[in-house]
Amino acid sequence: MSASINPSLTVEKVQVTRELRLPGEVLVAPGDSVDPDVEVARARLLSGSPYVVDMGPDLRKSPETRIEVDVGDRVAPGQVVARGPVRPYEVESPIGGLVEYISRSRGRVYLREEPGSEREEVAVNIVEALKVWPSVAWMHVTVEEGDEVEEGQILAAAPGMDGANYAYAPFGGVIKYFDRSAGTIGIRRHIEEYVVKALVPGVVEERIGDLGVVIRGEVGVIRGVYSRGLEAIASLRVVESPEDMASVSPGDVVALLGEPAADTAVRSAQLRVAGLIVGGLERRDLFRLAEAAP
Repeated sequence: MSASINPSLTVEKVQVTRELRLPGEVLVAPGDSVDPDVEVARARLLSGSPYVVDMGPDLRKSPETRIEVDVGDRVAPGQVVARGPVRPYEVESPIGGLVEYISRSRGRVYLREEPGSEREEVAVNIVEALKVWPSVAWMHVTVEEGDEVEEGQILAAAPGMDGANYAYAPFGGVIKYFDRSAGTIGIRRHIEEYVVKALVPGVVEERIGDLGVVIRGEVGVIRGVYSRGLEAIASLRVVESPEDMASVSPGDVVALLGEPAADTAVRSAQLRVAGLIVGGLERRDLFRLAEAAP
């Protein structure tokens, strides 16, 4: 990789789209002024893997099968998600949620559930999983009420005919109860919050449904050859020589202007900066940078 191209800094008017991957709540309106750290949209979804609605082999193979929903749609319990010319003719969703993904080749619709779903609190039947009597199931439980559990964590284990039998947590959440008479463990699922911030200063120009907004503003744009880091709201430190590194703090975004300096780039990564922009790096220095980065 060439190390002779320098990044450039210009001030430009930009139009930036900021949106969630699934519908949620838009927190600003057209005409509002926003700073980079202002939250413009938020979605709250239940933790865990998405729920899969499978169309079955017959509908999956038929070229006449129609999927009746799109990604981002809200689906109610009992709503038809697919129709076709062969049995079962119609496939209904047993739960409510947001369509996260559609696999037409596999004939599946993937749903994400929102808080308030009928499956926000689930009961795990450990008697069935462990193949023991309800009266002794409690002896094999490995968690207590109030414990935080992760998806796939073992809730109970007991010896079986072919080794041990296990009961697993289907979702991440909190243990709410253990019903000894029924041999079930209740789990209330975590609520995961997804937030989108403005990221640029400006004015909200347009609302995009329940997904987000379009923001128009004036920003500084640095065009470089190599950058490392995700979205970050932090102080920008322009470094032209190793001596300037004294002004850099962890969490800053560092732009190395002038001739690229591999040692300075590596030092920035070691400081755990929020972002790094350089004019270029030799291939061997990329490996050094990857090793130094957290």
